Amino acid sequence: MHNKHFILFIGIICISIIFFFNKISSYNKEEFSTSDIKLKIHEISSDDAISETFNITESKINIITIYTSWCNSCVKKIPEINRIIGHDKDINPIMISLDENKNKLLSFLARQGTIHFTPYNIQPRYMGKLILQLSKYGINFNNNIPYIAVLYKDALITNIKNISQLQSIIQDIKEKYNVN
Repeated sequence: MHNKHFILFIGIICISIIFFFNKISSYNKEEFSTSDIKLKIHEISSDDAISETFNITESKINIITIYTSWCNSCVKKIPEINRIIGHDKDINPIMISLDENKNKLLSFLARQGTIHFTPYNIQPRYMGKLILQLSKYGINFNNNIPYIAVLYKDALITNIKNISQLQSIIQDIKEKYNVN
């Protein structure tokens, strides 16, 4: 009688283990299924890449955004910023992710539909150099995300807190500088 219970117990454990590994396996497949999306994340992993990322355009309003896919405020604001960028040809977006998990970033961006910006992702070891590059433009990144700044000619507005403030700043710059 004890042998039957022992065999039944071992059988239940084996089935549970198989179920558990099957669940993990399907989770990983789901996680990596975003890699076939036609979306390319540009890795900032060199000094040259940092310089190339900051392609500040004199004739356009430059919006610099630093975000992550796991920050609740970022998750709410990035789609709105993406929509603003998509409706305004006078904006040069510089969107930099601090995500360490590239698959989560891809998944987040894929949920946005059409992306109206080049997604950049910086590796942690280049964070200091990013901060130095930002400071060249007078931007002092305070480690709060999302970090939104607007740069146009002699106008620099940093620490933008919400989307209505961003829209108002864009409109003010357009009126002040006659940006079409």
